[in-house]
Amino acid sequence: MRKRLYLGILALLIIASLLIYNFSSPIVIEGIVDHKAVTGVKGDTSYTILLNRPAENGSWIIVKDKDYEMFFLKKEKNALISESVEDEMKKKYSDIKYLVSIRLDSRDPINGIGKGDTLAYFVSRDEFNRVRIGDKVKFEVSREKCTIRRILQIERTALVGGLFIAFREEITKDEILSLLDECNIQSSYIKGVDYMSHYYAIVPGDKLKEIEFLHNDGFKELNTTLYYSDEDILKKDRGYVIFFEGEASLDDAKQILNPYDIKIKEINWNYVRFLEPVSEEIAKEWKNKLEVESDVLRVILDCYYDTSYEDKNNHGRLYPETVEYTYFDDYKLINNTDSFLIKTYKPLTEEQIKILRNSGVRKLSASEIETVYHSLIEENRVEEVKDLDFIEDVYQYKTK
Repeated sequence: MRKRLYLGILALLIIASLLIYNFSSPIVIEGIVDHKAVTGVKGDTSYTILLNRPAENGSWIIVKDKDYEMFFLKKEKNALISESVEDEMKKKYSDIKYLVSIRLDSRDPINGIGKGDTLAYFVSRDEFNRVRIGDKVKFEVSREKCTIRRILQIERTALVGGLFIAFREEITKDEILSLLDECNIQSSYIKGVDYMSHYYAIVPGDKLKEIEFLHNDGFKELNTTLYYSDEDILKKDRGYVIFFEGEASLDDAKQILNPYDIKIKEINWNYVRFLEPVSEEIAKEWKNKLEVESDVLRVILDCYYDTSYEDKNNHGRLYPETVEYTYFDDYKLINNTDSFLIKTYKPLTEEQIKILRNSGVRKLSASEIETVYHSLIEENRVEEVKDLDFIEDVYQYKTK
């Protein structure tokens, strides 16, 4: 009897330990940032103040409450909310919430969401500002419903606006539309394009040696009439697809390859523009699905934008192309100013932004490089800004 009692107590202790472990161990999830939003409560109703999502044309930031449009430029792609902007929102709304919608690459057991589904998580303002649309993120989910405790890792990925697809010569427009539908690719338009290689041939493996004289290995003299390089050979089904370059017309190319019983054809290149830009990871999934289809020869991603620009001929100075967020614009005080880039050792804090404002900086905007800022500075106070301990350099802005 006593032995049975001891065994029962031991079993209860083991169950209790497992429960404590399950509720105390962190749940780490991965996914892709799909869109962001800011909400606030007025009266008993919750309103969307701002929505940040990809768009082919126009701003990626839709300001639902027009009172706050002044804080965002139309060409901005990433919504950043400073403390001062949040204070303005709090004058009109209570309970300001920041949400980041993430397409999950792994299951979320806390909220019962499966891999591949999208869920909007509540985050802090700092975490909201850290992530961009298309970022691959690893985060710890809170036991509180739909809440991220902290973001552990952010991997910047390019956004993709469309695909260049090389189809077999014989494919029809209806067959292309059917293929895209099977892969669940929503497009705004599809059009034929003149892109890269013009010709292709399906070559059995045992015939590669026979046409090796057309191979451009980078060492022998290039035969500009008709040739292919290493990157122009792709394994396909039981043979190889070879993409041919050169000056030869299709008839001339046929004459060169006919003796080897190899049929060369024209590539049917099409460009597919997505309804909305997607992350590089999603685009690669579509690419992989398409390239196993017998009618698809090759798929190339059309990256939507670059994140930075470096002028290598000017001592490695960075010249950001796109302004993402304006911290302040004292247009009434702009007098005898010039355009400068401010390079900092680390991203600016709220306190450092105030110091710059009091040091003759009349306009300050973030760029797509997190430690380089666009600015207008009073010309007689540039040296004062340079001498600040958190400033690495100040130099006049030049466009590329």
